[in-house]
Amino acid sequence: MIDEPAPSGATPEPRTALTKGQRTRYNLLISAESVFERLGFLDARVADIAAEAKVAHGTFYTYFESKTDIFRAVLTEFLPPIYQKSDYGGATNPTPFQRVEFGNRRFLDVYRGNSKMLALLEQAATFDPEVKVLRTKLRHTAERRIRRNIIRMQEDNIVDPGLDAEIAASCLVAMATHSFYTWLVTDKRDYDMESAVITLSRLWGNALGLKSESSDRPEYRSVTSTTKGVVESLDLDATS
Repeated sequence: MIDEPAPSGATPEPRTALTKGQRTRYNLLISAESVFERLGFLDARVADIAAEAKVAHGTFYTYFESKTDIFRAVLTEFLPPIYQKSDYGGATNPTPFQRVEFGNRRFLDVYRGNSKMLALLEQAATFDPEVKVLRTKLRHTAERRIRRNIIRMQEDNIVDPGLDAEIAASCLVAMATHSFYTWLVTDKRDYDMESAVITLSRLWGNALGLKSESSDRPEYRSVTSTTKGVVESLDLDATS
């Protein structure tokens, strides 16, 4: 683990009734986020964070043990819940394909707004065991939610009951997360994101054998029969 030992995803607004200590800690967190995004995890130093927060170097260690400690705190407290359940944009009774698309759009928005911190999460996970555990936890949370929803659709005869729900969920999460990470973080592909989201959602829906409905986009209406039954959320839910 590369770290500075102690010497002995959209930033949330602080609550109005914070104590002095809470305000100092919050200030350190937002300062650390700025420093990490500017310098990267490896090059950032505790001294840089303290300077950004305009506090003494020793004050940092009152609240955090190390650079890695505050990095984990920034990830867990500031990074939006990447895999949080979608509200479907206010739509009522969305179709299965629409549910998939809503989830992918929300995921795209999170990646767009937090691409630097998500890149740092991937970087730090390669050498910090605790950050790796956090990253793995996020992924497994997503897989569990999607697995449950696939099983519900199998029970409603919407998805082939012979499909291994656990493996299918893992495949779908891998496809979506790697696609957004490649498009927006590593390669910065110059794709039309509207087309990219629709294409990804179509691939996802077709992989599960979802049947399109009359209210779906033309891109999804490649299968004539319609789905029956109530389908639960197919969101990407793990970042916590």
